[in-house]
Amino acid sequence: MAETKARKTNYDFQVFKAIAITLICAGHMWNKGFGGPFDLFPGYSFHVAAFAFVGGYFYNPRNDAAPLRYIGRKARALLVPTFLFNVAYGALAVWLHRLGFDWQGETQFYYELNFDTLVRLPLLSGHQFNLNYVMWFVPSLFFAEAGYVLVRRLASLPGKPAVTEAVACATAVLLGAWAIRTGGESGLPPSVTLMMGRACFLMAFVGIGRLVALRPQLLPAQRALRTLALCCLLQLVLTFACEGDVRYVAAWLRFPHGVMLTYLVTLNGIAFWLCVSKILAPSIGKSRAVNAVANSTYSIMMHHRLGFFLLSGAYFLISRHTPLFSDFSVEKFMVEESFHYYPGGYVQSAMIYLIVGMGLPLLMHGSWGALKRRAGRTSGTL
Repeated sequence: MAETKARKTNYDFQVFKAIAITLICAGHMWNKGFGGPFDLFPGYSFHVAAFAFVGGYFYNPRNDAAPLRYIGRKARALLVPTFLFNVAYGALAVWLHRLGFDWQGETQFYYELNFDTLVRLPLLSGHQFNLNYVMWFVPSLFFAEAGYVLVRRLASLPGKPAVTEAVACATAVLLGAWAIRTGGESGLPPSVTLMMGRACFLMAFVGIGRLVALRPQLLPAQRALRTLALCCLLQLVLTFACEGDVRYVAAWLRFPHGVMLTYLVTLNGIAFWLCVSKILAPSIGKSRAVNAVANSTYSIMMHHRLGFFLLSGAYFLISRHTPLFSDFSVEKFMVEESFHYYPGGYVQSAMIYLIVGMGLPLLMHGSWGALKRRAGRTSGTL
């Protein structure tokens, strides 16, 4: 049984998922050193779309026959826990606000529990509370995957699966292009249009991931180093075309480079890290640590900023009760949206944030799994 499972595990993609979620966490702090050679592949240029790509790559076409059942499973797996965690983070925000925290960010953060912060804003914005604003991605991914299976259902022709695949992928890419054009350089405020645009942008990469699954020759071959070099050369050209900055902000549909460059930059970033994953997989693909990260991407996505905050809180307490960290700024800690403290001013200590930010969700995920297994064994003896 274990051997069968091992054969079915795609270790290239396990490494790829571990890299992608690490880059997302690094993107929420000082992330120098995580952008590939010469910082050619910086955060905010592919990593959000990477998870939609993975979802499309592993999409099972048998779901076409029962799209509502598929959507229901996705809702239970993604939306239900996300909304429950939002209640918990909202209660934490209310309590911290009473202690004096008043975070200021690109959008307004709230410190109350009501219909807006618990239902409406999680769908239209996702940025209602500071410590879990990365939750915007989860409903967006849900709507992207739900939309994709419905598109496939509408495009299905009996006995012509190739037509279904082609129409579904083309439709998804066109909807993604609409999202990029609609957001443009300035992006969109929290709204229904933003919610739809996020889903359409991610749906494009669900469709592209499915296309790559059907055409495995599009994946990096055994000579991944050659493909890696080509990706770097192409990225250099794209960097010049984007005037030195290939980044965009999918959360607000802020795409300063237009449809074609956005797609090329994103796909090239995904291709680059797939090459890296292909090279690393024989060495670390079966690592327990790598697979723990790859299998806990939801938990890490949802909770890594809580880990960042707790580490800053630890620095704060140490600065108050010991002679250490005397330059810790309490004022900034209380008001800055993404406050990070680097002891001695050494930004290399950002690595500590990354370790804690990813380690806490891994601990939470592992503890919850152990609790469920224990509960299962207990119920089995009753």
